[in-house]
Amino acid sequence: IGYQRGWWERAQSVLLARIERRDSISLKDDRGVTYARSPRVLLRPVRWLKGEGPPRRFYLNYSGLTDCGPYGGGEAVDGEVGDFFVVFVSEGPASQASVVTSLALDSIVDQDLKDRIGDPDTH
Repeated sequence: IGYQRGWWERAQSVLLARIERRDSISLKDDRGVTYARSPRVLLRPVRWLKGEGPPRRFYLNYSGLTDCGPYGGGEAVDGEVGDFFVVFVSEGPASQASVVTSLALDSIVDQDLKDRIGDPDTH
């Protein structure tokens, strides 16, 4: 619960978004050499839970890979078309660079956040 409340408090905006498309993208090192592939999702903002932003769609994918696994983008990167996610944005419009993390609705344990979301299918 502490992490989720912290993300909420530090985020400039928080939105509910739905995956519209899945594909993949090459991950490249500092020299431009491809070292892996990442799933990539196109998300459509459904509504803002905190703050506001443009209604434009945005992509999320992993930012990189380590020995411990992939990082960046949050849980939405592994989602399926039609799935909803809560997206925490540091500042500016939602984008790969500004998203702190994303959470699947069944990963949310903070009751205040659950209450803010309500039924996503009614929006």
